[in-house]
Amino acid sequence: MFWTLQLALYLVQENLEARTFHLPAPGLGAVTGVHAMAPLVHLAVAAIVTTVVWLTRRRVTELLAESDWTDGVIARRGPRPTRIAGRRLIRSWTPGQRWGMALWARPPPLGA
Repeated sequence: MFWTLQLALYLVQENLEARTFHLPAPGLGAVTGVHAMAPLVHLAVAAIVTTVVWLTRRRVTELLAESDWTDGVIARRGPRPTRIAGRRLIRSWTPGQRWGMALWARPPPLGA
């Protein structure tokens, strides 16, 4: 099923690209003729993605369980403080403000 969805998306993409550049839409021509190997390439990609997902499903499930546990621990701690008391930071964003304009000036010309 993943392969058929991927192939359908490929066909839509190829036809939209052709229309964008004012060329005749290839229709199913995007998977025939010169591009006859495209469905096989998409099948290989779909098989690889499916295999990777299948092989990592246990680790992903474990991570989701840990995430749910962490969410529960955070929820039991109660509301977080909205503001932490302390000094307010004064930000300077330009190099001239941060280090002074004298440091960014050109050096005087050398004597000849």
